[in-house]
Amino acid sequence: MASSDKPSILLVEDVNMFLSIAQAMLEGHELNLARTAKEGMEKFTACNPDIVFLDIALPDGNGMDMLQQMLAANPKAFIVMLTASRLIDDVHKAMEYGAKSYIMKPFSKENLQEILDLYHQTKGL
Repeated sequence: MASSDKPSILLVEDVNMFLSIAQAMLEGHELNLARTAKEGMEKFTACNPDIVFLDIALPDGNGMDMLQQMLAANPKAFIVMLTASRLIDDVHKAMEYGAKSYIMKPFSKENLQEILDLYHQTKGL
């Protein structure tokens, strides 16, 4: 795990544009990238990141399934769903499963900063 003011981050996202945007916005953080569900689970296990940004729709799997697998492996994982879906049911389901929050794509630096702030606020609980 990274230092307290710069949490380590795993970004599981298959769209290069969103990967590039997030990389630029999260510069200075320990950032691991995964483009598939399989790679995301491997890096989650290997890196034990402080925060996971997890896309719901991946080419080889479903982020909702991954959310449940990650929380089964680490119930305290801080997972934030990324979605282009406007289906409110997806958001509600992710929160019921244990996601800490969600971000609608396209996202902004402010969206990411809000999540980092939320992480710092809840980390001590």
